[in-house]
Amino acid sequence: MTKKTICIPFAFLFALTLVGCGDAGTKTTPVRITITQKGSPLEGAAVTMVSADGNSAGAATNAAGVAEMELTGASKKGVLPGEYTVAVRKWEIKVTPAPTEESPDNTRS
Repeated sequence: MTKKTICIPFAFLFALTLVGCGDAGTKTTPVRITITQKGSPLEGAAVTMVSADGNSAGAATNAAGVAEMELTGASKKGVLPGEYTVAVRKWEIKVTPAPTEESPDNTRS
């Protein structure tokens, strides 16, 4: 089995500042992120956001490359206002069949 991992580098790892209203401890700010690779939507990528104070959110991209972020462990859409580091990861596993050898003992005449 051959395993190929694709990590999407570049500006997917960036600081994002979100502006929100009200008490940061209870109100979330809706966040939708669109991820593309070479101009095409990237489906099935894992998007995570982590703030300096430990808040985090995550989501997977859909067929349009869109991820609607949700607070980790809270089942609540959006993120708490603040500055976040964003990471995007996608893994593709390709399985190739193992080569088979035909043994002269297994051939019939």
